[in-house]
Amino acid sequence: TREASNGGGMTPTSRQEASLAVADFNEFLKTLKKPASHEIVTRLKGFIDECLVANEPSQPNRRSTTENQAAIEKFYTEMSSKLSSSPVFKGLSSEQTAFALDSIEKYIMTRLHRTLFSPVDTEDETKDIELQRLMKQLRWIEPTHLDFQLGKTTPEIKKLIENAQRELMQIDTRRAPQDKVLCIVRCSKCIFDILHAVSDGPAGADDFLPALIYVVIQGMPTRLYSNIQYIIRFGNNMRVSSGESSYYFTNLVDPQIKF
Repeated sequence: TREASNGGGMTPTSRQEASLAVADFNEFLKTLKKPASHEIVTRLKGFIDECLVANEPSQPNRRSTTENQAAIEKFYTEMSSKLSSSPVFKGLSSEQTAFALDSIEKYIMTRLHRTLFSPVDTEDETKDIELQRLMKQLRWIEPTHLDFQLGKTTPEIKKLIENAQRELMQIDTRRAPQDKVLCIVRCSKCIFDILHAVSDGPAGADDFLPALIYVVIQGMPTRLYSNIQYIIRFGNNMRVSSGESSYYFTNLVDPQIKF
């Protein structure tokens, strides 16, 4: 079912995640001089309040998902520019800047998750139901049907498959897009461990994709379509468009669309 589209009523899990986001962000703030930290905190709080007000169900001109996506992309760009050009942030290393942008994303999206996840003006919920039904229908599929040579399922292989499926299920429990992506990365690494365990040679993309599809079908992760769309709409583009995160995320997006 769709979550309430407001910022209140946080569950114990979301409160814990929000606390961790605050802790990570506070660690970043400690690396800054006071004027810089004050400027960022003021801007972040103002942006969160602005988004919550603009998405109130009672608003006659309530923001659309496309408008929310544009607003958040613009905000990420603004913060990136501020970190690289403002005198008060002079001296930040590239690692500090990357950590700052990650912390900013986690800080705002942990608070805006209930408002922006699976929006009412999209087909996300319908697509989730369709995908869940289809995965259920396909659970009869064996690895050989996907040209995935699993061989004899040893206790070690079974454990690795369970670990990969568990990471997929964790995606829906995370609020920040980057934390959802990290679940995908850990799932993918479990799959490569499976491939290494059943093969004498190195595993490549041709081996990985069928194994991923098998794990997804058998694991039946909750609200997979909504989670993928949430990452695409509201995640920091740098995290899903480069590096190993991009490779793993793209592989997950492709099969879930082809379902």
